[in-house]
Amino acid sequence: LLAARPATSLKEACAPFLHIYRRLWPQDAEPRVREGLQRCLEVLVGALQRDFAKHLRSAFPTWLCAMFDTHAEVAQVARRAFVSTFSSDDKRRGVFRHCQAECLELLTANIRHSEQSLHDELGITVQKPPLDKNVALERQDRYVRVIAASLNGLGELVHVCASPTPLAKADGGSGSSGSSS
Repeated sequence: LLAARPATSLKEACAPFLHIYRRLWPQDAEPRVREGLQRCLEVLVGALQRDFAKHLRSAFPTWLCAMFDTHAEVAQVARRAFVSTFSSDDKRRGVFRHCQAECLELLTANIRHSEQSLHDELGITVQKPPLDKNVALERQDRYVRVIAASLNGLGELVHVCASPTPLAKADGGSGSSGSSS
């Protein structure tokens, strides 16, 4: 349905969608919903192309987490969308570097959460009397998913941003004129 919409309609829908996207990815326990979010993002980014650039810094930190979702299909769709949108290693590296501060902000905030504080921030309250087992497991799964995705995303961010650029690789990456053995 999104792909059939004119670009002007998608431009108008982009900011509200991204607001929902940033809130729903950590909240929703249902993998099919998170996978659907990634598919919508893929179509939206593909349709808007350069017009999406102004939204990249707000969208990419959550997108990065989604690339490391504990549900394989969600992570796969998120990665595919990223690779198809930014077709070269240089472009992908550029996105990481361009959004580095925003990624660090979200990832470190997520990692600092306790299970309770994460759910408080997401607006998911504890029911009284005590939770039934399924609700408690869902809360624990959500917390583990957000923490695991954030840690993996942080590792990827460090790896990509610390890797030398192709130009630096060409001159040995050290800037020195000596040769190595």
